[in-house]
Amino acid sequence: MKNLAILKDSFREAVDTKVFYFMLGLSCLAILFIGSLSFKPITVQGEVEDKIGLLNRFVPGEGGPRWAISDFQQTNDATKPWEGDYHFVFRVHLREHESAESAQNVQSVLQMYFPWLRGHMQVAETKSSDPRELLYTVTTHGTTVHALRDWPHKPALFFGALPMSIWTGPLGNQLHFVEDYLVGWLGAGIAMLVSTIITAFFIPNMLRKGTVDLLLVKPIHRTTLLIYKFLGGLLFMFLNTVFIVVGIWLVLGLRSGLWAPGFLVTIFILTFEFAIFYAVSTLFGVLTRSPIVAILVTCFAWAVLFGVGYGYRFIDATRQIPSLEPEAASAGPESPEEKSAQVQRSEPRREKLFPNWVYVTADVVHFVLPRLKDLDALMTKLIVRDLLPPDSPERQEVDKYYASIKWGENLTVSGVFIGLLVGLACLRFATTDY
Repeated sequence: MKNLAILKDSFREAVDTKVFYFMLGLSCLAILFIGSLSFKPITVQGEVEDKIGLLNRFVPGEGGPRWAISDFQQTNDATKPWEGDYHFVFRVHLREHESAESAQNVQSVLQMYFPWLRGHMQVAETKSSDPRELLYTVTTHGTTVHALRDWPHKPALFFGALPMSIWTGPLGNQLHFVEDYLVGWLGAGIAMLVSTIITAFFIPNMLRKGTVDLLLVKPIHRTTLLIYKFLGGLLFMFLNTVFIVVGIWLVLGLRSGLWAPGFLVTIFILTFEFAIFYAVSTLFGVLTRSPIVAILVTCFAWAVLFGVGYGYRFIDATRQIPSLEPEAASAGPESPEEKSAQVQRSEPRREKLFPNWVYVTADVVHFVLPRLKDLDALMTKLIVRDLLPPDSPERQEVDKYYASIKWGENLTVSGVFIGLLVGLACLRFATTDY
């Protein structure tokens, strides 16, 4: 029961601060801002008309052909635009002294500007009464899109008051930007920094003269007391993260109709990342009893881990790069063995960009330090797999670039780092005479 009482006290310390409720207020504003986003699916007719208008603006020269469409209609009863069948007339108006050969191939133009019609479109030329006009009947049957997340949407802010047509694109890509970059990178960074500053006062405040005396007279082990205080700091970050992540997930799902459950796992990833920094803060809070020192050292550790994460990825990518030096060609007849050797020599040779000691150092540093950027990469993979199709270039790039990053290895290395620092803090706290 006494351990439970200490844990409850740590919980009260985490939620009783005015800053905690201030952060909840800021989280409400962030949720409201994200909730003001609206996503309107484009119509095929509107998109075709917009792209044809754009094409006419950038037509080369003043004497180039002009494009237009007419008689647009949907020929089936599909309620989703990507499942519809469409029929329209594509008109090409030739300028004076311009031949029909100067007009671009209509099917190529449509496939270039509307990739989701590739393989689902038939174009037939028809005669026109105007010799300066070419007519093409276009018939489409479905599209390459099979899900809501892949269909282009037009976003708008403040419940439609501020259209952002320039960002029109697949719905999944837009939600990926919000969840991964705005929340998982920018928002998480701000929340992590603020939480680091606030929780840096928890341990030094406990060690103040008078406060620590009252705590040490209680029948509880010092190690248990410090661990509960550490958990109280984690609880501060966890509760804030739960509130904002669940809130944003709900409003995005309601506003877009697309639900990405992988985004909810970021609650635990962000809390685990904060545990890395709070372990540093706890150790130096015990060593110095100064919240300022704890904040500065934690921010320095953050910068180091950030730099190591990006630096290791860069160095690791340069381990083997193709050599640009050509192999000299041999003269005269060659035996089968020589031909085989020549084929091997003709393949691009692989050379390292840096000396070996650079790669060894990078491997050692990456092995012993927490994998902050790798945890971010795992979070990105979770979000991407819910929002982007397997054949999209963005998802394939993420899967390829982060293929070597594994959950078990990263959680183990980072968990050992947290345990080591908290263990050192407990040892110092247990052996110091207050």
